[in-house]
Amino acid sequence: MLTARKQIRSHWETQEAEKQRESGVHTEAEDIAAKTKDSSPKPRAGQDTPEEEREQKIHEAAKILTKEHPEKLEEVEAEIRKRPMTIVPETWPGNELVEIEHLGSTAIVKLNMRHPFYGEVYAKLLAEVERAQIDGANEVAAIARLAQVGLDLLILSYARAEGMREDATEYYSDLRTHWSVHLKNMIQEWKRM
Repeated sequence: MLTARKQIRSHWETQEAEKQRESGVHTEAEDIAAKTKDSSPKPRAGQDTPEEEREQKIHEAAKILTKEHPEKLEEVEAEIRKRPMTIVPETWPGNELVEIEHLGSTAIVKLNMRHPFYGEVYAKLLAEVERAQIDGANEVAAIARLAQVGLDLLILSYARAEGMREDATEYYSDLRTHWSVHLKNMIQEWKRM
């Protein structure tokens, strides 16, 4: 049974993920990844993922992105299928900032909204973009948006590089965990300064 606090947090996280998809906050970086896919070597990770498993993972990602609007599920599934990379904001306990599901021509990059980096840096950038747009502070919004898209591109380029190995999930899982733990520790130290 969920406590009231967990229910509120779960609801907020669902709303935040939905808001990000609705506003297309990751679209610019995903479009750039799509435009550069032909100039990059083809991914090798997940090439032999069975079609049924691939479709299940796409369906699960689309469900996360459309939790509040299930009528858009098929539309979002189609978007994920046509994009080489999709960012899915999600929450899970644990230290990882990102989880990457390599599915051959498609990669689903899950961004953990519970990681301290997300809360202390990424979410604040998104909030600043939104606030600055409301207040009409276009310069501030532009700088915050530049940083946010830059972080998306950094994450997507890492996922693309990881996809160059056939055994990417097994090979890089420890690296992702260690990277995320170090990032968590550094963010926590930064907050104490």
